[in-house]
Amino acid sequence: MKKPLLTSLLCLSLPASLSLPLSSCSSDPDSDSRSDAGESAGKPSEDDGHAQSGHSSTPVTTPDDFPAPAEGYTRFIAPVMEGIAPGADVTHCQYIQAPLDRDVDVLDTQGHQSEGGHHAVAFASRLAAPIGTDRECNDEDNLAQGSFLGGIGGEAGGATELPEGVAFRLPKGSSLMLSTHFLNTSDRTIDGHAVVDIKFAEVDPDRSIATMFVNGSSSFKVPANSPADALAECTVQDTMKIIMFTNHMHDYGASAITEIVHADGSVELAHEDPEWTYEMQFKAVYSTWPVEQPLTLVPGDVVRTRCHWENKTADDIRFPREMCFGIGFFLSDGNTSPTCLDGQWVSL
Repeated sequence: MKKPLLTSLLCLSLPASLSLPLSSCSSDPDSDSRSDAGESAGKPSEDDGHAQSGHSSTPVTTPDDFPAPAEGYTRFIAPVMEGIAPGADVTHCQYIQAPLDRDVDVLDTQGHQSEGGHHAVAFASRLAAPIGTDRECNDEDNLAQGSFLGGIGGEAGGATELPEGVAFRLPKGSSLMLSTHFLNTSDRTIDGHAVVDIKFAEVDPDRSIATMFVNGSSSFKVPANSPADALAECTVQDTMKIIMFTNHMHDYGASAITEIVHADGSVELAHEDPEWTYEMQFKAVYSTWPVEQPLTLVPGDVVRTRCHWENKTADDIRFPREMCFGIGFFLSDGNTSPTCLDGQWVSL
């Protein structure tokens, strides 16, 4: 129990402070044009597609080979994750920018990863780690200290695009940190390269700020050759004005739904995926609300996320190989990314 939840989420990502182990995530061969994350990894087979070890290293793509950043974007080159063995599943926390002396807004995030890339997710962090720090994520890298800023790949929300006039915020005094994940499904050792391109803007008082909210379950088991269900329920503590909502599972998902149970007993749909597909873990489908008319949650409301899986493998599957999360973006001051896991709020 050594690594923070959102480096598992998000591998969301999902894009907080609970210390949970990082385990295998799948990689997407068909990432959209906004990101090269996972472009060479291939879909998992029923044994997760992990290659056997014992093969020699061969050259891989380097940052010099990636397309140049778009106009108006600042490029950050992540430290190289060297010597990723066949079958290895590695996530690092990488500190790439020192704290600024003022708030700045993040309008968009793009980027690229070399072979085996699953995600590179940017967070604001209040930890004063030296720039260039590159390590397996640990308790010091507690992501509840800061907020989600966007990213590329599976747990980056599938290239989340906020509505016009809405941004994420990098607060004054916060470092810029990447949660960078590689899964080597090849039969040879590789090096992991990543670049993240961020479009910054000075604070505009007319711009709204969004923060990620996560509701999930980690206590489920999906038995071998069997269906299974999980339920995550969390009681809202503070008013949240939701503008986007989606669900998140991995390879064996069949369906998912998140509902809001209001204090008067009425039930309101936040988002439903009646038929889950493999690609949806990388290209999220959102329900959206106008900034002027958000889905408003108030203290006492219950967020209820249900997930259903069909496991056709010979092995039991648990978190974080599979996931059951409802993920929303709500209007806020941008200082934290609140998370509720198994009915308990993470201490922020």
